[in-house]
Amino acid sequence: MRFLGKDRILVIKMRYIGDVLLITPFLRALRKGYPGAKISVLVNKGTEETLENNPYIDEAITFDRSWGLTKQMSFIRKLKKEEFETTIDLTNSDRSAWIARFLKPYSRVGIKGHKNFRNKRLYNILLDIPNDLGEEERNLEVGRQLGLRRLEPETEIFLLDEEVEKAMALIKDVKKPYAVFHPGARRWYKSWPTERFAELADRTVRAGVEVVICGGSMDVENAGKIESAMTERATNIAGKTTIRDLAVVERESIFFVGNDSAPMHIACSMGATTIGLFGPTDFRRWHPIGKKHFVFAHDVDCSPCGHSKDCDKGDKTCMRLITVDEVYEAVEYILEQRAIEMQLEAEAN
Repeated sequence: MRFLGKDRILVIKMRYIGDVLLITPFLRALRKGYPGAKISVLVNKGTEETLENNPYIDEAITFDRSWGLTKQMSFIRKLKKEEFETTIDLTNSDRSAWIARFLKPYSRVGIKGHKNFRNKRLYNILLDIPNDLGEEERNLEVGRQLGLRRLEPETEIFLLDEEVEKAMALIKDVKKPYAVFHPGARRWYKSWPTERFAELADRTVRAGVEVVICGGSMDVENAGKIESAMTERATNIAGKTTIRDLAVVERESIFFVGNDSAPMHIACSMGATTIGLFGPTDFRRWHPIGKKHFVFAHDVDCSPCGHSKDCDKGDKTCMRLITVDEVYEAVEYILEQRAIEMQLEAEAN
């Protein structure tokens, strides 16, 4: 195992909710490798719910990106007093690299990037991670190169009984089986059209499965459009759930349908079958790991584009190339498999 300080370790992942969730397998392996260490995780404000009650860490420390320079430096000086022996930067950004450098730990672990200054001056243990790996596999490869063992790919969110009770009250009138539809995405052109979500939801309800429409506060409008466009009944709880509420609702569902976003990864961590709809982002890097998940994406010349700028394709976006018929084939397969499993279970009893 490559040398790391054994008493105080800081893992840095200053990205989005889904990104933080995808480091939980690494955190599990890190705890097993260093059972006596104090393990802290530095994350962006708004993503820390993902790590609540996680037994593999001692604390989640939040950084607010809206802070000015004075506030940021005050935060770093306070963090430096923790005297971390090791920082493991899984963010791969200038900000996270500089924070690690200012903390002056004995071991500063980073991932080799295209910036030579960051590689040579800000880290003293540099890992060369293949670019063709998926995001979750990249995190596991960091663990392998650090000598960690028992690296399993399953992501985890740890829920309390009272959280489950609270979340299930939101869907108390929904009968099982039900499916979760989540139209949220960070940008409009990462989103499957609402009318297609509505058509798929109608067909799902007619197949005997209730539909729960979820989403954050930014998704309320689109969730409302889906509900209004449906001819069948659905339960719309968009804007009413926390990250942890959503995890509970997804855990109890038979499948999840959504764009490439954090809720898809949360559903995966909860054991739900997921149907992921990809366009601007590279599905090879961000798709859920496992045979029970379905990915839909179409090859176009401009994808993956990184979705850093607006899209000029209008009605011909990569997301619109995904049809309701092809996605419903996955729904039919999921329902067929469920029927077979229920029959086998009944015969066994």
